[in-house]
Amino acid sequence: MLNKEIHEEFMSQVIALAKQGTGFVSPNPMVGALIVKNDKGRMKIIGRGFHRKFGDQHAEVEALKNCIEDPKGAILYVNLEPCCHSGKTGPCTKEIIKSGISEVFIGMKDPNPLVSGKGISELEKANIRVHCGILEKQCLKLNEIFVKWISYKKPFVTIKTASTLDGKISLEKNKKTILGNEKSWQKVYELRNLYDAILIGIDTVLIDNPRLTCRLNKKNVRNPIKIILDSNLRVNLDANIFKEEGQTIICCGQWSVVSDQWGKRKELEKMKNVKIWELNEEKEGFLDLNGLICKCSEENISSVLVEGGGTINSAFLNAGLVDKINIIYSPKISGKIDAPNLFANEILADFKFKDISITKVDDDLWWEGYIKF
Repeated sequence: MLNKEIHEEFMSQVIALAKQGTGFVSPNPMVGALIVKNDKGRMKIIGRGFHRKFGDQHAEVEALKNCIEDPKGAILYVNLEPCCHSGKTGPCTKEIIKSGISEVFIGMKDPNPLVSGKGISELEKANIRVHCGILEKQCLKLNEIFVKWISYKKPFVTIKTASTLDGKISLEKNKKTILGNEKSWQKVYELRNLYDAILIGIDTVLIDNPRLTCRLNKKNVRNPIKIILDSNLRVNLDANIFKEEGQTIICCGQWSVVSDQWGKRKELEKMKNVKIWELNEEKEGFLDLNGLICKCSEENISSVLVEGGGTINSAFLNAGLVDKINIIYSPKISGKIDAPNLFANEILADFKFKDISITKVDDDLWWEGYIKF
């Protein structure tokens, strides 16, 4: 029996493999697999694989196909319980059993009710030794988006914002301010690459004119869907968001065909990769965010990164829609009372957080916390 440290080392490598599918497997989970064989007392990796994109073969099957020698009697490491049902691909459990693998180490059970525990049971019935829970916490964090999606069919929502030390998202009112150093922005791009959609409000479009892209020096990068909350269609038709590849969704209120906005709507509908979503208004200028999340679910958008201002951040929190918050604290002080805050003065609940972490990124501090429900 190998010691715990060796199992955790192999599972760490599996998690690193799984991350190579970031941005391309959604709404499926990120999964990596290693096949290891005992070569005269030395543990040798004979096969590696990861889930590359939605609809492609699963990590376990790719690892088996990549084996440099017969996997009979080998050990499989995989961060998520192997599937035992047919979807876009066949069941991985059957391929594992057929290969002659004798032992499987799993990071976490699959929360998918079609699999949960059944994959493990099928392997054990074939006399394969199965161990579950290796680096379970890390494996859960890796696929936190998938876990919520498969469990509730609702998108995982994260607020990402940057702030001065005195809690302002801009140094001055209605003035574009770039907070966060270069390394922090690389982390932001990595974060964007993980989410299906980025959401901002119309004021951010008008003041900052952002592109909302993943500017990473990688081959496998895709830009998320851009969602703009714009109840009265104030967006400029030449805004940067329309100049980038990928889909843009403009969320507006419902109004009569004779309204002033109708002409602009017609122009937007002619634009490539632009959709209009009509949402109910809870009050003037405030769109129904629960309706928005339901619409995202219908469109298979499994995760949303909110990069709005204080009003939008507060609205999402008060609606009970936020799972996680990331705040980048930049070593600056605004000092201006009327500069916009991280959150508007409309937060009603006493929010509590769990699994809080603080990471130093050069001279910035990244604060991360999960909402305690």
